[in-house]
Amino acid sequence: MSFRDVLINNQTLNRLATAQPEERTASVQLMKVTASTPVIGGTNRHVYTVRTARVGPVNGVNDYEPAEEGNYDEDALSVSELSNDLTGYFSYGVDPVNIQGSQSPRPIPVGTFVVCVPHFDSDGEFIWLIINTQAIDGTC
Repeated sequence: MSFRDVLINNQTLNRLATAQPEERTASVQLMKVTASTPVIGGTNRHVYTVRTARVGPVNGVNDYEPAEEGNYDEDALSVSELSNDLTGYFSYGVDPVNIQGSQSPRPIPVGTFVVCVPHFDSDGEFIWLIINTQAIDGTC
């Protein structure tokens, strides 16, 4: 073994011995909503379950169908629902007094593909944030 090989091996060992645990470095990600649970005590806020997804060829055809890719679930919150309960408005300024008939805010439907960004909550726990606009549905 040459001096150079020993030096490289020592550098590798030193790097491995002093390496810190790998931080979560995910970036913007296409995800599929697989479930939702209302936040206890919240108004029209949900914790969503999401899985990673990809858009691409299906059966060799470039029809760009989105497909669930991941095999494990992760938690996510909708950015547009975060202000529900806090301001008296729903999703970016919809005043509940102006919602007529049976209309009301709805959770993101299971099966919907969404764009998520990584985030750490106030306890330092990793959670995805869904970038969307909260739907309001019903009849007048």
